[in-house]
Amino acid sequence: MIDRAKIGKIIESLELVEKRPKMYLGVDDDPEVLKAYLYGIRHGVQIVADVDPHLMISKWHDAIHAHGYRVTARSPDREMEAKRMTPAEIISELVRIEQTLYKSLLDRDS
Repeated sequence: MIDRAKIGKIIESLELVEKRPKMYLGVDDDPEVLKAYLYGIRHGVQIVADVDPHLMISKWHDAIHAHGYRVTARSPDREMEAKRMTPAEIISELVRIEQTLYKSLLDRDS
């Protein structure tokens, strides 16, 4: 059973990161820093919130598709760069994809 309270806290923290990335990441113009941060959170959630790793990957892919991006060996930020999004826009979009991932975990476990 997924720990809903812990997932809820992750969603709340991502909202703060989206609003003030420089405060939480130290930068506001480097999507690579955010990707490393999000990767760490994803793996931590699997442990502390008791989420199956295969489910996490599946839901992450679903979240990427839900935002109109393709799942590739690389993060969807490459597509965002091709669309000429600014680094700040890419950071915001990557955070929104993660929020969709965690919300879908809560929806699944309802």
